[in-house]
Amino acid sequence: MFEDISYPDFNRDDVAICHEIGHLVVWFLYGEPVDKMTIRRSAMDGALEPHVALGITKDLLCDDYAERLAERWLAGESAARKVLNMRRNRISTKTFLVTSQSDLPALLSHMDDREDFARVLWAAHKKATEGWYVWIRERLNQANTMVDTHWGVIQRIAASLQPRLPAAGQEVIISEAELTTVLRHEGITSPLKQ
Repeated sequence: MFEDISYPDFNRDDVAICHEIGHLVVWFLYGEPVDKMTIRRSAMDGALEPHVALGITKDLLCDDYAERLAERWLAGESAARKVLNMRRNRISTKTFLVTSQSDLPALLSHMDDREDFARVLWAAHKKATEGWYVWIRERLNQANTMVDTHWGVIQRIAASLQPRLPAAGQEVIISEAELTTVLRHEGITSPLKQ
């Protein structure tokens, strides 16, 4: 399920935007708050760096909150892989080798907690402990299903953002109000579960 590789194509504009919109759509579907989207373009290498501020609003172990968080984090890579026609039953862990036998606390101590895959491993460690590998597979399957179900929406929102992408060293900010309006216009109005 895990691949200790980083794919350069994940940095393509269309892929990076779909990745971020995947996070956004899943989080909004779960009835969680969305904030602004910041889209920066690196002055150094020209890479697009989109980010939607989606905060953690509850105790991780409360109800199914950890599951929703993990599915949100996994939806980004699921959408990126869908754009690239890649196998979607995988999670890129960059340079970290992760297996079902891995010592999660040891791995987590060396990972950047800003990476989606590290956050998923952290949530699995907190929520599932012994059954963490199966727990992640279930979250990945659900994230893939949600991305597939709402793929047209993800693509349309991503396409609408293409003309607004910034030049090198610049950024564009899309407000919470605009994001919410766009999502509702696309029919994403009611949460799946609370």
